[in-house]
Amino acid sequence: MRIEKTYIVRDMQEKYQKSTLLVVTSYHGMKAQQNGAIRTSIAEAKGTFHVVPNRLLKLALPETAEEKFKDSLTGANALAATDGDLVELAKAIKKFADDNKNFEIRCGLLELSRYLTADEVKALAALPSKKALYSMLVSALQGPIRKLACFGNVLITNTVRVLDQVAQKKGEGAAAPAAE
Repeated sequence: MRIEKTYIVRDMQEKYQKSTLLVVTSYHGMKAQQNGAIRTSIAEAKGTFHVVPNRLLKLALPETAEEKFKDSLTGANALAATDGDLVELAKAIKKFADDNKNFEIRCGLLELSRYLTADEVKALAALPSKKALYSMLVSALQGPIRKLACFGNVLITNTVRVLDQVAQKKGEGAAAPAAE
């Protein structure tokens, strides 16, 4: 392998070593304007989009990558990757694929080891994002926490009232003998 290709492979290894999701797409027949639109959409999802030579990508992938993924790298491909929220990337790619017939999702690689079919990548897009899951969790926890706070408030209030009534009765009992 020529020295410049060795550097390219090393660069790709550095770029993709922390990726949570890699998606191989076919971009054949796309216009430059569409190419810019998909790059923007993926960048908004905190991802990257590169046209990469298949042979060099195969060399850059870790040994943990499934052979099915490596075998699917044929033809003109582009690679979308993220080390952030993989659902956001899947949503951006699926939306673009639905709007553009020349853009096709071929397969994916989850956590650099598990092969995903095109349908599985599309199924990822149907999941809620991390932000949505966090908000669901917070709202689910909010109810019981609020009830616990109200119970604690009622308990303290009732304790104070009882102590106040006991103090009043002791005050009345002490004041009554002094009057005689």
